[in-house]
Amino acid sequence: MARLPVTGSDSAIWGDLVNGFLLVEHNADGTHNVSLPFYREAAFQSPVTNDDAVVAYIPVSITITAIRVKVRGTGSTASVQVTKNIDGSSLNLMASALTNSTPGTWVSQTSLQNASCVAGDDLSVTLTNVTGNPSEVDVWIEGTQTLS
Repeated sequence: MARLPVTGSDSAIWGDLVNGFLLVEHNADGTHNVSLPFYREAAFQSPVTNDDAVVAYIPVSITITAIRVKVRGTGSTASVQVTKNIDGSSLNLMASALTNSTPGTWVSQTSLQNASCVAGDDLSVTLTNVTGNPSEVDVWIEGTQTLS
């Protein structure tokens, strides 16, 4: 396990100890090698309808790793599509919409495209194929932020 040098007893190896300590959370060039979790939630409240949409602002550079959706309301179904908006273009993060037809459970998609985002990107979360009378649809966008 990495440690800092002890004054008076590590005189011959203090440089190696400091470098070992720093390399736990830094690359050799001094940049951080730590990834932090990133989450954004979009919650749609009753009445939930087709084409309901929200925009999530991304404040830091991230890589999106998963999109999750949960529907509340007996007999309700909803699909969600998440798009990244760049310079007037919309890029889907999933090849097809993520559908949840089992109320009260989370359905996840981890096979994503266009998943790298930079600070300032917007993500649009849009509902489609809403059936029944959902009381709420929750969407989680998960990712990692790499410090630099």
